[in-house]
Amino acid sequence: MLISNLAAHLKTHAGVSALTGTKVYINVVSADAALPYLTIQRLPGRDHQRHQLAVSGLVQTLLQINCYASTPTGAETLFEAIRDALDHLLRTTLGAGLYTETITSVVLEDDFGDVDYLEDGSGTAIHGVKSTWLIWHAESLPGH
Repeated sequence: MLISNLAAHLKTHAGVSALTGTKVYINVVSADAALPYLTIQRLPGRDHQRHQLAVSGLVQTLLQINCYASTPTGAETLFEAIRDALDHLLRTTLGAGLYTETITSVVLEDDFGDVDYLEDGSGTAIHGVKSTWLIWHAESLPGH
């Protein structure tokens, strides 16, 4: 649930929502999405930690967050808003009810600029900043 909870948090974060509104997508972007927007994907390497013989509830998750805009400056500005949002997550509980995560560590592993082009033949560039984040969190319900 981390990705869904994180997406919900970013949609309500003042700095991010001022740039994207609610255009925070998990894995796949809506075909009619207008720039700027961001995507979140879980990368291989999720690790549920054990304590002696039991599940501890601590999870290490590797995420990629992609920021897209019509200009390189727009993509960088959105990336900086994401950094601000994630830098202040320590000891924050995301989610509600049974499916919550308390963030214990957020580490920016890597980031780089990128450019793609629309496939409609127009030559329109989509500028991006792709970033990889290692997030440690405590699940409310330990994984099975």
